Amino acid sequence: MVLKIVKTVWPVMLTYVAIGAPCGMIMAQTGMEPWMVFALSSTFVTGSGQFMVCNLWLAGVPAASIVASVAAISSRFALYSASIAPHLRGASKRQTLAVAATLTEEAYGISLAKLVKGEDWGPLESFVLNAILIATWGVSCTTGAIVGAVVDVPTAIAGFVCTSLFICLLFSQRLSRGNVVAAVSGAVSVAICKFLGWTNIAVPASVLVGVMRCGFYRTALSRRSRAMSSPKEGVIAMPVNEFLVLWLSSWAAIAFFRIAPAFALRGRTLSPRVAEALGYIPPAAFAALVANDLISPDAFDAGLWQGLIPWVAAAGVVAVAIKTKSMLWCCVSGIALYIVLSLV
Repeated sequence: MVLKIVKTVWPVMLTYVAIGAPCGMIMAQTGMEPWMVFALSSTFVTGSGQFMVCNLWLAGVPAASIVASVAAISSRFALYSASIAPHLRGASKRQTLAVAATLTEEAYGISLAKLVKGEDWGPLESFVLNAILIATWGVSCTTGAIVGAVVDVPTAIAGFVCTSLFICLLFSQRLSRGNVVAAVSGAVSVAICKFLGWTNIAVPASVLVGVMRCGFYRTALSRRSRAMSSPKEGVIAMPVNEFLVLWLSSWAAIAFFRIAPAFALRGRTLSPRVAEALGYIPPAAFAALVANDLISPDAFDAGLWQGLIPWVAAAGVVAVAIKTKSMLWCCVSGIALYIVLSLV
């Protein structure tokens, strides 16, 4: 069975290695030790969440705000868990817990497709698939962290890798008026927060504003028809106690969104309004994260060109994201563009 699943999922495993190793290197830049990287990678099982932790930590954002941001973006797992829940009606509580707690986006897509088609696929196969991908991601990130501990990666470049990933995730969202409103509202809210000095709450507050603004927009439409701070220089030490608070608090939020719907909605579905609201969170969050990286009141203190470098590089990554929708190519192009522009 394991060999059959590996034959099905090996392209995803290669992608995990290609993205996980750089992610681990960036995590090393935050001061995380290899055991921290492995613990976080093996429980978060969300690349965007890990990149978000690194990005916000390097920007000096407090742990509470980081946890709130991770919780917001991880709420999308509630949609995945809710949609796969009806197919777990015959599973035991232990099997349901195993599948839901280890759910990843890629594994979700593969398992759901096989369950819908009625293939010989059940909770055990879904769990083994999840476990294989978790192991691949955890080992890849940890390997990258070990390499990153001896290879000096400039903090600015490490931060822009995160920006490139968020740009790719933003432009991978379904194009709709609602998503556009959520994304624009989130980005504008980050800009306002940054210039008002509310940097510590810019991202979580802007995600909330984006979703609420989109809700108001949808209500009005219905009636008519009827956040980057400049990264700190050097490797920032991450004390064990702060890591534990950050890791366990974020993991608890992620686990809740993965597990609760699977148990509460077996045989039922989310209400359309709740599903719609959850659907607006990713575009609002990713737009807020991109804006948080690019917008800073003192961005041009070092000179006009130095302030424009992230914007010009980001524009190039946007083109790559629209063309390829590939996280790997967006990260590679982001690094290349940032380095080349820095040499000008």
